[in-house]
Amino acid sequence: MLQCCNVALFLSEIRLAPRGFSASGSFGGCVGLYFAFLREMRTFAFRMSKFTTSIYLEPYLRDWFIHDMGGGEPVKLRRGCIESELIGLSISPPPCHVLEQSHPDDTLIYIPTYRYKRSDVYTYLPPRGKENVKRVIRQRFVVELWQDLHKVDTGAGTLQDRIYDWMRAHGIAMTETNWFAVSKIYYRKRKLYAPAHSDILDV
Repeated sequence: MLQCCNVALFLSEIRLAPRGFSASGSFGGCVGLYFAFLREMRTFAFRMSKFTTSIYLEPYLRDWFIHDMGGGEPVKLRRGCIESELIGLSISPPPCHVLEQSHPDDTLIYIPTYRYKRSDVYTYLPPRGKENVKRVIRQRFVVELWQDLHKVDTGAGTLQDRIYDWMRAHGIAMTETNWFAVSKIYYRKRKLYAPAHSDILDV
């Protein structure tokens, strides 16, 4: 009973206890509160904080990433995604006299809340952490691009049109610059797996 009361007092402090709940309540009430606490902790671990970090992504990759995460910026990461896990490993309190550098073209990402890291304290993602997140975003992009396009590589229409169709379906702006960037990635993978097509355009 004493432990239950302590849980109730703790929840009251962090404002998770139901309104009107008393630490001197019944044992059954404490048990119910305990399970409510477990549910809150599971969801609390992936609420977005009001703080953001910024990562530079090439325009095509930025468009794809924002679209993949549901649209909107700052980006709200999906629960359980690898980007969130990497941020959780690297996020730290800001070093003294160090300001996080950002660029107007950077992509803003909400920092998720983590169970054992205060969201108002752990707000700094160091350069290496940003590079790790960017690397994973690009790897996921390349995998999805290859998986989708190589299956229809010999379908109707030109490969150029199919790349544009893929860009459109994944929220990537239909610019020539983006097309060349995406096609370069795909052609390089295609040459690795299809040596007979070594005469294709190497852009």
